Amino acid sequence: MKVLIAEDDRTNRVMLQGALVKLGYEVVSATNGSEAWDTLLRTNCRIVVSDWVMPDTDGLELCKHVRADPKRPYVYFILLSGQRLSDAHYAKAMDEGVDDFLH
Repeated sequence: MKVLIAEDDRTNRVMLQGALVKLGYEVVSATNGSEAWDTLLRTNCRIVVSDWVMPDTDGLELCKHVRADPKRPYVYFILLSGQRLSDAHYAKAMDEGVDDFLH
Protein backbone atom coordinates (compact mmCIF):
# COMPACT_ATOMS: atom_id res chain seq x y z
CA MET A 1 0.00 0.00 0.00
CA LYS A 2 1.23 3.48 -0.86
CA VAL A 3 1.50 6.21 1.76
CA LEU A 4 1.97 9.88 0.94
CA ILE A 5 4.02 11.93 3.39
CA ALA A 6 3.56 15.70 3.27
CA GLU A 7 6.24 17.25 5.48
CA ASP A 8 8.33 20.36 4.92
CA ASP A 9 11.03 19.46 7.47
CA ARG A 10 13.57 17.20 5.74
CA THR A 11 14.67 15.39 8.92
CA ASN A 12 11.10 14.59 9.97
CA ARG A 13 10.24 13.48 6.43
CA VAL A 14 13.23 11.11 6.21
CA MET A 15 12.59 9.63 9.68
CA LEU A 16 8.91 9.08 8.97
CA GLN A 17 9.67 7.57 5.57
CA GLY A 18 12.18 5.17 7.12
CA ALA A 19 9.69 4.02 9.74
CA LEU A 20 6.94 3.46 7.17
CA VAL A 21 9.24 1.57 4.79
CA LYS A 22 10.28 -0.74 7.66
CA LEU A 23 6.57 -1.44 8.21
CA GLY A 24 6.28 -2.52 4.57
CA TYR A 25 4.68 0.57 3.03
CA GLU A 26 5.62 2.08 -0.31
CA VAL A 27 6.21 5.76 0.44
CA VAL A 28 6.02 8.84 -1.74
CA SER A 29 6.77 12.23 -0.26
CA ALA A 30 6.13 15.91 -0.79
CA THR A 31 7.64 18.99 0.81
CA ASN A 32 4.43 21.04 1.05
CA GLY A 33 0.68 20.72 0.70
CA SER A 34 0.53 21.90 -2.91
CA GLU A 35 3.10 19.35 -3.98
CA ALA A 36 1.30 16.70 -1.93
CA TRP A 37 -2.01 17.43 -3.69
CA ASP A 38 -0.33 17.17 -7.12
CA THR A 39 1.29 13.89 -6.04
CA LEU A 40 -1.98 12.52 -4.74
CA LEU A 41 -3.67 13.27 -8.07
CA ARG A 42 -1.00 11.20 -9.88
CA THR A 43 -0.85 8.25 -7.49
CA ASN A 44 -3.20 5.84 -5.81
CA CYS A 45 -2.11 6.59 -2.23
CA ARG A 46 -4.77 5.52 0.25
CA ILE A 47 -3.05 6.99 3.31
CA VAL A 48 -1.78 10.55 3.79
CA VAL A 49 0.43 11.54 6.72
CA SER A 50 0.68 15.31 6.68
CA ASP A 51 2.28 17.98 8.81
CA TRP A 52 -0.27 20.56 9.90
CA VAL A 53 1.96 23.62 9.44
CA MET A 54 3.59 23.86 6.00
CA PRO A 55 4.24 26.57 3.43
CA ASP A 56 1.73 27.12 0.63
CA THR A 57 -1.06 24.70 1.47
CA ASP A 58 -1.07 23.48 5.07
CA GLY A 59 -2.12 20.00 6.16
CA LEU A 60 -5.65 20.97 7.07
CA GLU A 61 -6.20 22.63 3.69
CA LEU A 62 -4.76 19.52 2.00
CA CYS A 63 -7.29 17.40 3.90
CA LYS A 64 -10.10 19.68 2.68
CA HIS A 65 -8.96 19.12 -0.95
CA VAL A 66 -8.90 15.35 -0.42
CA ARG A 67 -12.38 15.27 1.13
CA ALA A 68 -13.82 17.56 -1.57
CA ASP A 69 -12.90 15.20 -4.41
CA PRO A 70 -15.98 12.99 -4.93
CA LYS A 71 -14.23 10.70 -7.43
CA ARG A 72 -11.42 9.74 -5.08
CA PRO A 73 -11.66 6.50 -3.09
CA TYR A 74 -11.51 7.06 0.66
CA VAL A 75 -8.08 8.27 1.82
CA TYR A 76 -7.15 7.84 5.47
CA PHE A 77 -5.73 11.19 6.62
CA ILE A 78 -3.34 11.51 9.57
CA LEU A 79 -2.33 15.01 10.67
CA LEU A 80 1.01 15.66 12.39
CA SER A 81 1.63 18.45 14.84
CA GLY A 82 4.66 19.28 16.93
CA GLN A 83 2.60 21.78 18.91
CA ARG A 84 0.26 21.18 21.78
CA LEU A 85 -3.26 21.40 20.39
CA SER A 86 -6.37 22.66 22.10
CA ASP A 87 -9.71 20.87 21.99
CA ALA A 88 -10.85 23.52 19.50
CA HIS A 89 -7.98 22.60 17.15
CA TYR A 90 -8.90 18.91 17.34
CA ALA A 91 -12.57 19.66 16.74
CA LYS A 92 -11.82 21.86 13.72
CA ALA A 93 -9.54 19.23 12.21
CA MET A 94 -12.07 16.46 12.76
CA ASP A 95 -14.79 18.63 11.20
CA GLU A 96 -12.56 19.02 8.12
CA GLY A 97 -12.18 15.24 7.79
CA VAL A 98 -8.95 14.36 9.59
CA ASP A 99 -9.03 10.73 10.73
CA ASP A 100 -6.23 10.73 13.31
CA PHE A 101 -3.37 12.72 14.83
CA LEU A 102 0.30 12.15 15.63
CA HIS A 103 2.26 14.42 17.96
